[in-house]
Amino acid sequence: MKKWFFMLGCCALIFASCQVVKNPPTPAVPVGKIDFRSLEAGQLSRYVAYRSECLALADSFAYTRDTLEVRVQLNEGKLFLEERFTEGSPMWEFNSTPVVHRIIQGADYVLIPDRFRSQLFFFYGNDTLRMGYENTARLKQNDCTLNIQEDPFTGVEIGYLPTFRVGPIELRKKSVVSCLPGSIIPSFGGAYIFHDDAQVYMSHTVTDAVRGWELLY
Repeated sequence: MKKWFFMLGCCALIFASCQVVKNPPTPAVPVGKIDFRSLEAGQLSRYVAYRSECLALADSFAYTRDTLEVRVQLNEGKLFLEERFTEGSPMWEFNSTPVVHRIIQGADYVLIPDRFRSQLFFFYGNDTLRMGYENTARLKQNDCTLNIQEDPFTGVEIGYLPTFRVGPIELRKKSVVSCLPGSIIPSFGGAYIFHDDAQVYMSHTVTDAVRGWELLY
């Protein structure tokens, strides 16, 4: 009798297991990474921080172990970007409070009116990031900064950069905007946003050292 009860119990367990396999819970469909052509609440991109020295970009390059999550939010019909350091990042120890700022999507641009607390856009003097714009200035890399011919790129125009390298990072065929924080010093001092029509790939600043955020996904 005990043997029959044992066999029935095993059958019940097998049946229950089969039921679970045949009817798995439906996973939530991820919204995906931020797409500036079509912003949608829930989109998420993550960036990793790096640091280097201008005259030794390869040898001195290091990731700082800081990561930044940027998420699109919708509140009362308006879009916002929320930036937060991930828990465990060194910067999170000093600032665990998210920063939220308004973003407005146009046909071929995004408008970021309040960006001065943003890790990615804080230096950008223009509040508009143009998408699908025909670039007017061909740029070239000069150590850690960018030039138009022999002059520092200051962001009066939207630039086009065939290739940019810093440490292990290599970007190709990106649009670039700039706004120098402080006075212009040839070959030193600059701040750049590298992007295309859909993504911001890097925010790169040069002051006493080279610092920036690289897109992970």
